[in-house]
Parts: sequence; structure tokens; C-alpha cells
Amino acid sequence: MYSQISPLIGDQVQKALEYAAKYDANLFTKCNESCVQFLCEAIYADEVMIRSRAIDLIAKILQTESKVDWQMFRHEVSNTPREVLLIKELIDSLQDQNNNIKLKAVQALNLVLTRGSPIAQQILNECVKFTTFFDENVHLPDEPRVGKNEIRFEKPNGQQPQYTFEGHGIVESCISKMPSHIFEYLYQSPMSYIRRAGIMFMEQLVKLNPLLIFNTNFVTETAKLIEEPTALVRKQTLLSLDAILESYPNCYPVIFVWCKIIAPMLHDNDPKNTELAMECFRSRVLLNIKGIDQSNRPEHFMPWVIIRTMLSTQSRFYLQNCFHLALHQRMLSPQIIGIIESHLLTSNSTEAWIVLNFISGKIKSKEPDILIHQFISLESWNKEQNMLIAIEVLASCIQDFSYTALNHAFNHILSHIKDGQMLPIIVGKAFDFLLLIDNRSQMTEKRKQPPTDTANKPWITDLHEHLEKAILEGISDFPDNRDTLMCHLYAFTEVNLQTRLRPNQTIISFIHKFITECAKLKESELHLDNERLFNSMILLAGRLSLRDSCVARTTCMLYAHILKLIDRPPIINTILVALSDLCKKHTQIVENITDRILCKLNSPYDVNRLETFKCFEKLVLQDQLKLRGSLLLCLLSTLLDVSKEISSRASDFFSEFLSKKNPTLFQKCLIECPFVFNEFKNFDGLDSFAEAHIKSPLKGESHHKSRQLLYEHFLKDMDDINMILYFGQLKLVAEKSQHDPLLKSPEGIALIKDIFYILKRVCQLAKEQKSSNDTQEEAEDMIDINEIVENEEGGGNSKAASKNAAKNPGIGRGRRKRETTMPEAMTVMEKSLIFIPTIYENLNQPIDPEVEKSFNGVCKALAKKFPNLMEYAQPPKFWKKYNCKVNTNPRKRKSRNRRENLNDDADEVDHNSSRDNSDESDFDSDESDGEPLITKRRCVDNSLNNANKVSDLPIEYIFNPNI
Repeated sequence: MYSQISPLIGDQVQKALEYAAKYDANLFTKCNESCVQFLCEAIYADEVMIRSRAIDLIAKILQTESKVDWQMFRHEVSNTPREVLLIKELIDSLQDQNNNIKLKAVQALNLVLTRGSPIAQQILNECVKFTTFFDENVHLPDEPRVGKNEIRFEKPNGQQPQYTFEGHGIVESCISKMPSHIFEYLYQSPMSYIRRAGIMFMEQLVKLNPLLIFNTNFVTETAKLIEEPTALVRKQTLLSLDAILESYPNCYPVIFVWCKIIAPMLHDNDPKNTELAMECFRSRVLLNIKGIDQSNRPEHFMPWVIIRTMLSTQSRFYLQNCFHLALHQRMLSPQIIGIIESHLLTSNSTEAWIVLNFISGKIKSKEPDILIHQFISLESWNKEQNMLIAIEVLASCIQDFSYTALNHAFNHILSHIKDGQMLPIIVGKAFDFLLLIDNRSQMTEKRKQPPTDTANKPWITDLHEHLEKAILEGISDFPDNRDTLMCHLYAFTEVNLQTRLRPNQTIISFIHKFITECAKLKESELHLDNERLFNSMILLAGRLSLRDSCVARTTCMLYAHILKLIDRPPIINTILVALSDLCKKHTQIVENITDRILCKLNSPYDVNRLETFKCFEKLVLQDQLKLRGSLLLCLLSTLLDVSKEISSRASDFFSEFLSKKNPTLFQKCLIECPFVFNEFKNFDGLDSFAEAHIKSPLKGESHHKSRQLLYEHFLKDMDDINMILYFGQLKLVAEKSQHDPLLKSPEGIALIKDIFYILKRVCQLAKEQKSSNDTQEEAEDMIDINEIVENEEGGGNSKAASKNAAKNPGIGRGRRKRETTMPEAMTVMEKSLIFIPTIYENLNQPIDPEVEKSFNGVCKALAKKFPNLMEYAQPPKFWKKYNCKVNTNPRKRKSRNRRENLNDDADEVDHNSSRDNSDESDFDSDESDGEPLITKRRCVDNSLNNANKVSDLPIEYIFNPNI
């Protein structure tokens, strides 16, 4: 009933508002009287409903045309239209604290622009058009230079104010501040419908005055909407930007924001938003692409600016995905491909080759041989990027070319390689393209697959001999002929890898000597040309070492020497790339210089540390290197890197390694790392760190916080059983405290503090567990229940079960070892508790204050979370000061006795809880972060509330097994 009345009431309110607006218009027309002054006061009322109804009536009045129809007494009629005051109040209401008021105000202003009365539209339009606007701290994207003959929308000059009404000064200041109000109160509103309304209104304003793009924070604030959580708001943002881009084609600031918004929309969770993004991409890019001879409007140049902007501001994957979706939805046609190909010899050539690279092999060109002609007729070979992309395009659609065109391309590329006229960066892909052409020539109707052996091809052997001869002759003229020689060297390494021929020793010696001489230079002397040649020689030496272990050993020694002396990021990155390839062929040789490479994880340059980590990450996940010893230690330290990118990448790496390679790595590290981090030598239980003389980067009191952060990382995702098992370390520490004097050294003291810190965190992180006695009793009860159920099921099932049980062997050779259960872990932990007083007595001569603090931290953590455990801890004299609670009655006591003693238990808990509160003040700040168990008081209160249900407190255990 209510749902039927509510719309009726809403309709009645709207009709009443329309009648009021018409009445006010007639009153104003005939009598020069109006309720405007009353509304301007009512809009500041304390009651939200009054303000809301005032804005509703203002919106209706602004949509109703009215003008004083007096011939006489014109001096009584104001020259300032009443709409001026109403518009001013609406703009001021954008700052209202109430969300409903802000929404109605912006909706009313939007209605004025679209369906307002002629005078209201005129006032607001002129005020927006003639205002210059000027926000503080406006940041615009760096606009690329205008291409040849390109037509672009430039920033316009402000219009000269020519108002056709009086009173514009009343609203000028409000209009100039309106954009900042929209950004602050609407764009940043927590309500999605308000953000959406603000975006729609800003679209109308920008269409009226493009200076809002350049003189306000429109670009910055709209770009923040990339992270918008609401699908409708994301949709409206793209729709508004697309409409603005249609009004101002090739306006770079709008293109910049449009590209940032549309990229994530292509992977939006809402499929409708993805369809909208593709439609916007089609209308702004694909439909506007024209041939260079037909490009005479800004929108014709806009597609290339959009492509260029997306490539520079987003990952290449987004643009590639756009064209893949366009292919899937059949938005691309051979005509569009032909238009793109027509731009290969224009200033848009790079973008055209990239687009062709995205779609090559998926859609066929009408005249594919034109691509080879365009490739060969490029004006200059120094366009590295264009040449690289062009060769990729040709390789992906090699099946579409005619034999004549392929033969022409083969001869052209081969002659350039022999003459040394090809840039080194292009040589590798060019040679691969030659191999593809050769394979294509070997394929016939009978032979569908090309031969796999490339070593015996005549043209490869001839090319190898030609290049070797050219290099030997050119060494004497180096460095005068360095461009040609470098081209020959790069080509020689590519060809040599395809043959079984050993490279000439003179060439290898020349490269090694050049590297040695460059390593002697100071970093200040490594100017651009020297550094470029140095990097090239490093790569060449690595390639020539792939098939010769002796050469590889010499090359790796040179690499190690360079890593020791030089820390320039380009050189370090080049060495890491070369070592990644060498490790696949000569793993042992690369492992010999691992320590030298690991030093770069301490480089002051973030890029060096990141690339070094990437190198080891790749090699470890590919099983080229084993994650153990110093390598494991250094990679663990990257979890604490100051660079967020490196630390997060390290965390992802270890997560992947744990899931795919070794799930128990962190469990072993938790046991071994306190010994390794502190360089404690007298420990024979090392497995992951078995190598001798590991130098720890985390040794010393200054790094104790870093060590604790790593222990936290180990414990973060560890299960309770393995955490509790760590208490087994107490036995080992107790034995060493009796017989090993090294435990009292600074390394030993640090070791004890680390172990006790881990134990304390185990107490705080482990969940509640029942005592071993309770667990055994429950297990016995379950066995009795199962026997009863089996007897009731009948003899047939019992006999079958007996046969299966007889056939089922126990744990034997070759079978998986049975996992430790929680009751077993709790039992071992309980037995380990006695070692804490033993360790304390052995070190109390006198005990170090910091060590005593660690002891107190563990014991207080045990007392805080496991108070019942203190009842049974031995010796009682040691644990008395930590004993916070008295255990409840035994489990098997009759329920009648439990009820009789219930009140005594409650009094006892009250007494002990006050002792708990007094002890908590002694805890350190880092000792109080664990979640305490439910206290006995809470259990007693539950028992009092349930007279027929009495539950005992479980005894908590936290002890862990030995190593």
C-alpha cells in the first residue's frame, strides 16, 4: 500500500511545484511581484527539507519564461533579471553539506543549460563563455610537437565580454569559482550519483568554454577518476570525455585524459563498459583515419595522436588489445589497412608500423608486397625503431609475400649485412628474417616442414667466412671504422651461433682486450660513445662464449672484475643480460662469480638492484640456480629493500617459489636464519645455508629490526602446527648454553634474542589449542562412538571393512611420511617448556639486560595468552612470577561438583584478572600486539548464564618439537 502511495505523493509534489512556478510567473508578469527574495532566504534555512523544496521551486521557475508586462511605471521594474539571483544561489548550494541539496543544485543548473527558459539559458551561457577562469597549480601534460601539416586544436584566447543583460557582476565571482567547487564537492563526493551528476554538468560547461580545459584542474581531476569504483560513474566519465573530444577534435589535453580513462575500461568488469570503450575507440580512431592526401581536418590527425599518446602513457598491451578486439568485432577492413599502409612514409610511420605489427598475420592486405617495397625504400637505416618493427611485421606475414618480393628482400638484407651498413640493433632480427625466407624457399607441396639443420646451408657458411675475413681486416683500422666493424661483429656472432665453427681466437682476444682496457677507465671517462662500445663488447663476448667453456670462464672473470669496479646502470644491466644467457650453458662457471653479482643488490642505484633481482629471479624459477646459501640470504634481504617496487617483487617471487618449488622453505629458514643472520658458527643443522663462511648483511644490533621483519614475514602465512613446532629450538639452545661458550659472545646473545623474539611472536600469533589430555579424551570418545556406529551398521559392512583394513599396509618404505598432528606438536611443546629456566640459569652469570628482557617477553606472552599453562610449568619457582591464573577443576569431575564450585571459580578468576591487569603494564609495546585468549572470567560468565550447560576451560599449549 505504501509503495503505491509514495509515487502518488511525489507526483503531487511535482504538480504543486509546477503550479507554484506558473503562479509566480503570472504574478511577476502582471504585478511585478515574485517569491524570489523569499526563496533566496529559504535556501539558507536550517531544515534540509526547506532548502530542498526551495531548490526544487527555483529549478521550476528557471524553466518558466516570465517577464514584467508593464507599459507604464517602468522605473519600478528592475533591470537585473531575477534569474541572476536564482542562478547565483544554485551555484552557492554546490557547497552545501547535505548530499541531497548538492545533487538537486547541480541537476537544476544542468536543466538550465539544456531546458531552461530563454533568459535563464542566456544568462548562464554568457557567464560561462565570457569567464576566463583561473585555478591555482594547474598542471597540463607535456604536449608533443605538432607534426608536419598537422591541424590541432590549440588553446583559444578568451572572448571579449559582451553581456546582453544587466547584473552580470553578481554572478561573475561565483562562476569563476564554480569549477573548483565542482571538483572539490562533487568529484570527490563519497556518493556515486553526485560524482556522476558533477561529471555531466562539467561536460556541458567545457562545451561552452574550452578554456576550462586549459585554465582549470579539469585534466588532473578527471584523470583521478581512473580509480573510480562505480561502473556507472566510469561509464559517464568516458561518455563525457568522448563528447568533449568530439566537440574539440585533436585537443591534446583531452586526448591525454581520454587515453588514460579508456585503457582500463577495455578490461572493465562490466561488459557494457567494455563495449562502450570499443565503440569510442572505433568512432575516434578507426572512423577518422584518412589517407595523407585526404587529411585536412583536426579529426583526421587525431587517430595518430591517440595512438602515440596511448603508447607513451600506457602499456603497449592496451593498444594491442584494442586492435585485437577490433579485429574480433570486425571493425577493421582491408580499406582501413590500406589507409594505414599509406602512412608508412609519413611522419606517422612509427605508429603505422606498430599498428601493422598488432594486426599482421591476422588480416591480409590487398597488396602485401608493398610492405617489402616500403621496408626497402626507407630513407635512412638509422630509424632503429621503425626498422625493428618493420622486420617483425614482415616476419609475421611472410606467407603472404610473393617469391619475387621475398627474393628481393633476401638479397637486399644480405648485401647490407655484408657491407656493414645495418645498425647492430637490427642485425639479429634481420638475420632471423633471412632464415625465415630460406625456410620458406625449402617448403614445397611435398615437404610441408623446412629442414631443421642450418649449419650446412651454403649461404650461411659463405656469410660466416666473409664476416670473419672482414673483421680480421678491420681490427687494424679500429676505431676509425668502428660503425662498420661493430655491424660485422654483431652479424658474426649471430651467424656463428647457427654454425658448428669455432670463432677465430684473434676476434675473441680483441674483444676481451677492449673490455679490459675499458674497465681501467674511470667512470667519468666513460662518455656516451665509449659506454656504447663497452656495452656492445660485453654482449659480444657473452655470445661468443656460449659454445666454449674456456672462453666462457675468461669472459665471466672479466664480468666479475667489471662488477667490482663499475656501478653504472647501463653497463651492469648489459652484464646481467649476458650472464642470464651464459648460465643456461655454463651454470657452474656463472655460479663461481655469484657472490660478485650479489653485491649489486646493495647498489645505491634502484635500477641496479632491481635488474639484479630480476636476473636471479629468472634463473631460480627456471631451475638454473638453486635457491640456497648466500643467494637465498641476499634475496631474503631484498624483502626489506627501501624501494617499494623491489620489495613487492621479492614478495611475489617468494610466494611463487613457495607454491611451485619448495613449500617448506620458510619453515627451514625460520630455524636456520637466526644462526645465519648472526653468523653463529657452531651449528651443524644447516640445510638451506649449508655452505661455509656466509657473510650476513643483517648481522649486528643495528639490523635487529630488519631481522625481526623477516621473521614476521616467515610467520605470516605459516600454519599453527609448524609455528608451535618452533619451540623445539629451546632444547638446542639449552644444550649450547651448557657446553658452548660461543653462546655468550655477541653473536650468541643476538641469536638468543632472535629466537626468543620468534617464540614470543608464536605465542601471539598461534590460535587457541586444547590441552593434550583433553584432545586424547575427545579422541577416545570418538573411537567409542565409531565402534558403536559400526556395530549398528551390520556384519556385512564390518567384514568388508575388516578385509580392507587387513589389506591396507601401514607406513612403510616408499610411503609418504606421516605429518605431525596438532596433539603431537602440543605434547612436544609442553616438554620443551622446561628448557626456558635451564637457559636462564646457564646465562645468569650475570645475564645481559637485553637477554633478560627477551626472557620476560616470552614468559609474559605465554602467561598472557596461555595462563593455564603456568600451573604445570616446571620448576614452579621460576614460573611463579609469571603465573597469572589458576586452572579450573579437572575435566572428569562430576557436573554436580562443578556447579558447587562455580562461584568459587568466579571469585578466583576475579582475583587473578586483577593480577593480569597489573602485569600488562610491564609489557613492552611490541609485546602487546598479540590477541589474548578468552579469559576464564568470560567462561565463568557463560556458565552462569547457562545453568544447565557447564563448560571447562581448555588448557592451552604452545610447545614445538625439536629440529
